[in-house]
Amino acid sequence: MIEAAVLNVGKDILPASFGFHPAFRWPLPYGALRDAHQIRFERPETEALPTLVDGLLGPRVRPTPLKDRLMTLRDELFAEGALIFDRLESRSLE
Repeated sequence: MIEAAVLNVGKDILPASFGFHPAFRWPLPYGALRDAHQIRFERPETEALPTLVDGLLGPRVRPTPLKDRLMTLRDELFAEGALIFDRLESRSLE
């Protein structure tokens, strides 16, 4: 679980925004091949993923890299940058 708290100790409104960007070491250090690693989502994720343009969300989307609930990690997944799952049904990974 990732958690954050924002406390405004002043009298004025304090706009706040931040994002969590989890990262995983890949490949794991036990020696498996890069494409032997998978991430299993709690639920199937069928929504397309937005792409980045100059560091911001762009108008183009790309298809989900999941097959049912599994995402097999491969270098090509990250050729266009980070994967942004902005409409997740899952609340956990296995």
